[in-house]
Amino acid sequence: MKRHIFLVFSVILLVVNILFIGLLKYNNQNLAELFIKHRPNLVMTFSPEITNQILYKEFILDYNIPDQRKSILPLILIQLMLSCFTVSLLKMDLKRKAVVFGIHIILGFCVFFQVIAYALNLSNQILTFVICIAVIPANYLLVRMLTR
Repeated sequence: MKRHIFLVFSVILLVVNILFIGLLKYNNQNLAELFIKHRPNLVMTFSPEITNQILYKEFILDYNIPDQRKSILPLILIQLMLSCFTVSLLKMDLKRKAVVFGIHIILGFCVFFQVIAYALNLSNQILTFVICIAVIPANYLLVRMLTR
């Protein structure tokens, strides 16, 4: 079990991220923002035009999400998930994995925070998807550089 602890945590964080992180799209201002949902739900994207009006009212308007300060907690959860997953791919002892994990979180958050925030605000959804998927191998390359 010790060997797979990072993989188990990455799967748990993936489920938590899917259930509790939402993407709020403002089409009139062309902005996107990640937020923490007040209860688990599989709906990920919230927009006044796209989302079911009942869900939009419950998740966004009733909890005053547009007026909250931008939270970095969703980005921290995403980086934790990516770090757990990439470190789980390494073949080394648990102590070295823990050190690499700590360094990877700090460096990954500094670098990939900006990339994900930029990608979310692009108007082209395909390019946003490609950039967000490219973050996964970039995280792995960062781990490989740290372990050399």
